[in-house]
Amino acid sequence: MDLQHALRLIQDPHAAIGAIGAFSALLGLALVLHAVRTPLFIGLVGELRIRMITRFGLDRSVYVALHDVTLAMPDGTTQIDHILVSRFGVFVIETKNMKGRIRGRPGDRMWMQCFVRRRHAFLNPMWQNDRHLKAVESVLGLDGSRLHSIVVFVGSAAFDQPMPANVVDLRDFARTVKARTTVLMSEAEAQEAVRRLGRDRIPRWMARWVHLKDLRRRRARAAASRNAGSVPIVRTSRVPQARL
Repeated sequence: MDLQHALRLIQDPHAAIGAIGAFSALLGLALVLHAVRTPLFIGLVGELRIRMITRFGLDRSVYVALHDVTLAMPDGTTQIDHILVSRFGVFVIETKNMKGRIRGRPGDRMWMQCFVRRRHAFLNPMWQNDRHLKAVESVLGLDGSRLHSIVVFVGSAAFDQPMPANVVDLRDFARTVKARTTVLMSEAEAQEAVRRLGRDRIPRWMARWVHLKDLRRRRARAAASRNAGSVPIVRTSRVPQARL
């Protein structure tokens, strides 16, 4: 902007207001475009898509959905993305919003997210959901045969190999739930399960703070354990030692 243009804006308030408005609109658009590309926003969209399916793609008289459930465990807390309670069992759902090609086997501790020029290792989500299953099992006092683990990839990721039946993409999520047709709980038991989960879940206003604090504590403990098990490096003199 040259000096003459600046003086004209000062002399003409309407022009100045218009320029400020245009700049604000461009700045707002840039912020929105940046926000929609952040992992947080993408993750929220994925969670919302699951919620929409549980609300409109499943019979709400059959399935009761609970979202973002944080439960206490003997060694800390665990945060569960979604839980569905029905007479066909309790579905414990872990969501992954990822891109690229996904590689992994049920027994592998780490799976791989692959792109053309890079790859990223992440914890096997089936193992991750096992912790969630144990927490729900403890709260409800149910045996594992009445709990179902489902891992849902809600992003654009594709699988490089056949995955277990309980690892699906968003398109197959509702179908996978509906495929469980064996009645495992009475209506009263299902209602009691919903009541217990509602009673024992950590309130949302404090759940995130409590869970993040527990994650930091567990990571620090794991790091300390690794350091304690490492062999210290002993630096010696550069003077050659006599051979024995």
